[in-house]
Amino acid sequence: MQCVLQGRLPISMINPAILRDLLRNVSLHLPSNYELAGGNKLEDMHLYYDLINVAMLGDRHNMRIVLSVPLIQPSKGFRYIT
Repeated sequence: MQCVLQGRLPISMINPAILRDLLRNVSLHLPSNYELAGGNKLEDMHLYYDLINVAMLGDRHNMRIVLSVPLIQPSKGFRYIT
């Protein structure tokens, strides 16, 4: 939890295979001119542990982890968008 509170995604919380599946689902819902900044291959997942910002939201009954995933717009010169 300390890593999450610092805004980092620990590999022990979401392993690379699950992270790839999550990012694949995200990429399916992106507008046509946006892409994931680090690709979606399993061997590239280590990049996201540094690129993703993490926040925790909660109330008395639930806690949710929110991942801010960087996107790029290749048509605009590879600008990072979170």
